[in-house]
Parts: sequence; structure tokens; C-alpha cells
Amino acid sequence: MKLPHCLLGVALLSSSLFAGDIRLVGTGQVLVVNPDPLTGALAGIVVGSPFEMTVEVFDTPTSIGPGAQTYPYDDSVGSVEVGPHSFTFDAPSDELLIIDSAFAGDLISVPIGLDAPGAISSGMAMTDTSGATLTSLDLSQLIGTTFDLAQGNLSGGLDMGNGAQTVVVQITQIRVEAGGGAGGPGSGSYCIAATNSTGGEGAISTTGSFIAANNDLTLNAAGLPSNSFGYFITSQTQGFVQGPAGSQGNLCLSGAIGRYVGPGQIQNSGATGTFSLAIDLTQTPTPNGFVPIAAGQT
Repeated sequence: MKLPHCLLGVALLSSSLFAGDIRLVGTGQVLVVNPDPLTGALAGIVVGSPFEMTVEVFDTPTSIGPGAQTYPYDDSVGSVEVGPHSFTFDAPSDELLIIDSAFAGDLISVPIGLDAPGAISSGMAMTDTSGATLTSLDLSQLIGTTFDLAQGNLSGGLDMGNGAQTVVVQITQIRVEAGGGAGGPGSGSYCIAATNSTGGEGAISTTGSFIAANNDLTLNAAGLPSNSFGYFITSQTQGFVQGPAGSQGNLCLSGAIGRYVGPGQIQNSGATGTFSLAIDLTQTPTPNGFVPIAAGQT
């Protein structure tokens, strides 16, 4: 049986993320509209309408005092969806403020402007008067965290409007995720895949923790020819070689390439054209033996 017509390469990135790689997603529902009904850019929003706000920030915080930092937005990514409407951010905007204080309480605050007629402004806030919620001012260390604002001391809300009309939203949950559309930890495409015998391209994704010390990472391959064998390869050096060793694929790595070919690591794609491999970050294969992956390495 022939190997899939592609070579599967993976770039492993641990807890240090690229700039713009942290996303906060707040969800909830509308509590108050005034007046009722709303008109213009807010028409159709009613009590009970669903709400979702996405804010992506760059991982370059500025300390503004003990227990307080700000993170600049990536305006091109942020959006607000409420009822039938979707708004993007109207740059320039302010910065996300995060406060972690056992005495003054915890706060995540996001003031923004929206690209809607009538200069609509909006702001999301999560507060905890006990000061026991946030475990770090470093948002990259909070990726994968979900704050359920319906429990404990947490509360969250948002006011939006243009002065004449107001919408009050109760936020029930805030999730901290990796941004950039990257998906799982360390994801991100930098190489062009070749079309394989399915007529499409193979793809790699990841699932698991964004914290290297947790040693929780699974590699997933999809879009492969069915019932074919393959394995993952790894390197710290990006590259591109078309048709290496006479194959019909593209090799996306160079330098010292390691291969996941140990017991149980060579996988079969089965009927679905997919397979997965849970890897040990302390035992990453290289031509000279196994090495650990530390936080910040790619």
C-alpha cells in the first residue's frame, strides 16, 4: 500500500503565541432596550436577543500599575453580534484593561466604538469583587479558561447605544481563546499543500492545552486518502521542497527533521481519511534522539 501523496509536517508552538493571538469571546442576551422598539441601526434588537462579542488582542501588554495591565486590540478581528445585527470595530479604539487584585477586585474591561450609523459605542466588562477569579495578568496563561458569570461573585454586562437609544446586555460567559483563526495550540499554516489522490489537500490541526508544561497536545491529520499509512514529522526549521525523493507531495520542513515512527505512531487513515496522535512534549524526536519542547519554542 502506498503512503498518502503528501508528507505531513508539523510546527509545534507552546505557550508563547504570535502577536494578536489572544481572543476574548463574551456571550449573553439582551436585558433592556430603550425605547422599545428600537429603530435605525439597532432596529430588530429586542429583550432576549442573543449577544456575542469577540475581541482579539496583541500579546504585548503595558503595565499601568500594580496588578493592572492593558492589551491593544486587533481592530480588524473584533466584532459584536446582537440580535439580527453584526458590527465590526470602528478604529481607533481603546485597549483592553485587566486588573487582578485581591483588594480591589478583578476586572476585564473593553470599551469600543462600532462601525454603525449614529456613532454607536459599546463596552464589555467582567467584575469579581472578591478578587479571586483571575489567576494571572498574562492573558496567554488564561487561554482555554471559561468564566461563567452566572456563578459566584462574577458579574458582567455591556451597554451599547448612540445616546438616543440604549441596549443593555447581560453577559453570562467569557471565554479566553487563541486568536488569529489558528484553532488549536501552535496551529498556523505556512506552507502550500499538494493535492492528493482525494482531489483535495491534507491538513494538520491540533487540540489540547496552550501551556507547554501541561504536556497535553494531540496532532490531527485530515483530508488524506482512505486506508493509507502516514506519520508526522517535526523540525524547528521551516522549508519547502516540491516532490522530495520522487514523491507527489511538498515537504514543508528542513534542517534536523524528526519522525514520529515509534510503536503505535505510524497511523492508518481508515475510511474517513483521518488519524490523530497524542504526543509527549518531553520526548520530541530528532535525528539525534529525543528532546523536550520548552515554552516559547517553535
